[in-house]
Amino acid sequence: MIIAGTIRNSVGLASLESKWQQKKQDISKGSKENLTAEERELQRFQEQADSIRESKKPADIDTKLQAGGELTAEEIEYLKKNDPEALKQFGNMSREK
Repeated sequence: MIIAGTIRNSVGLASLESKWQQKKQDISKGSKENLTAEERELQRFQEQADSIRESKKPADIDTKLQAGGELTAEEIEYLKKNDPEALKQFGNMSREK
């Protein structure tokens, strides 16, 4: 019975996630004039959050490199595009290990 509950929960969460993704697409497709004040504010907050997340990425990667941690594929791609020198250092550290 626990498995059925877990499956039911997973399906419910997937449905909610799908609805949320659709809502985000609808907001981003619509012009700002057609949005309610709450939707415009939500969109502004989302843009700010994305901007903050993007600006923190180099510092987060640098911290991980300094600690000797492993980088994800996404982080490696980011370094390829934005900081090839740091990627070389990561490669050297990986080879040393």
